[in-house]
Amino acid sequence: LLILDSHTSHDHFSFLNYCLQHDIHVLFFRSHSSHILQPLDVLFFSPLRWYDTAEIDEFTPHRGYCARITRTDVFPMVQQARKKALTKENIINGFEHIGIYLFNRRKILTQVQPKTSQP
Repeated sequence: LLILDSHTSHDHFSFLNYCLQHDIHVLFFRSHSSHILQPLDVLFFSPLRWYDTAEIDEFTPHRGYCARITRTDVFPMVQQARKKALTKENIINGFEHIGIYLFNRRKILTQVQPKTSQP
């Protein structure tokens, strides 16, 4: 499953034909809805931010709280945070949370309905 926004660069015939030939299912978000239904924000980037912070918190006591973090320090921390965030459970939970998998129309519609203000 390949999930894309509806930008015109993604709907080129040769690209879609390639996906069809290689059994890649393409799901296009409707225009102006990808900011609402962003599974990566739910399933990956939110946990990644948390694990990044945890890795930095674990790193700094060993070097002092004012220690400089170098490039060579960052890559292992990011790699560890990524391994912890990008799990099968997080992926499934993220797609379930926004209603893409298992498909749940109500969850999707509650994300896109306009909010009404009460006086």
